[in-house]
Amino acid sequence: MWGWLKEDDIKGAVGGGHMVLLYVPDEDQALPGLVCRLGSSLQALGFSVSVDLWSQDELNVLGPVPWLHSRLDQLKRQGGRVVLVLTQAAWGRAEEWGHRGWGRRDRDQEAEEKESERGFHTSSLYLDVFSASLSCILADYLQGRAGERFVLVQFESLPPQPAGCSPPLPELFRGLPLFSLPSQSLAFLTELAAGGYGGAAPRCRRKRAGGLRAASRSLAGGLRGFTGASTVLRLPAMSQDCVGAMEDPWETEPLDPCLNNSP
Repeated sequence: MWGWLKEDDIKGAVGGGHMVLLYVPDEDQALPGLVCRLGSSLQALGFSVSVDLWSQDELNVLGPVPWLHSRLDQLKRQGGRVVLVLTQAAWGRAEEWGHRGWGRRDRDQEAEEKESERGFHTSSLYLDVFSASLSCILADYLQGRAGERFVLVQFESLPPQPAGCSPPLPELFRGLPLFSLPSQSLAFLTELAAGGYGGAAPRCRRKRAGGLRAASRSLAGGLRGFTGASTVLRLPAMSQDCVGAMEDPWETEPLDPCLNNSP
């Protein structure tokens, strides 16, 4: 099945677009490598990708808030999404931000913009970009557009909450699509590629479905194969012919109910 798919079919299925990948520095040393692996994997599948970890020079020159808004402008022109990596640190940051009181968002954003004009320690750059994204999520929420620009992902190897813990998501994140990787790679890529095929012929829809399945297997394989032992990113080779024929059991595991994103 799908033996006729080529690499161009797979890249065409995901639809391209621009992805902005953001994270909060965490104690786990494997996290930066996983974030870079996710960014490289998406890039290999045909997306253009901006990762805060890859943009330190630009962040130092522009500052976190202007850098983020320049990426959001690019996203608006090209289409795409902002992908926030949900970790324990990101969870805590969102709760802390929410506890300040949503009515203070204008003052908080102004403070962030002033901070962006000063020098930064490297780790604080990424934290400030993430914090600025929370202001944007709130603005979308207040305009009835929650989930249009931002999605959440969690790495199953680095769960955002300890095993057996089942707190609700931070309020600011409720309503955002949430995907657990690598098990939900197919659903994740389908969300990123949403739109543009509604009136397509059945054969085109079948080709797209096959391309998405093959792309999800490549993404899931790359993330499962990452050990964190090296900073060298080696993606699994994607054949010019079909990539896999059988459904990957990792792609169908349900999201842990303790991370349900319903309000």
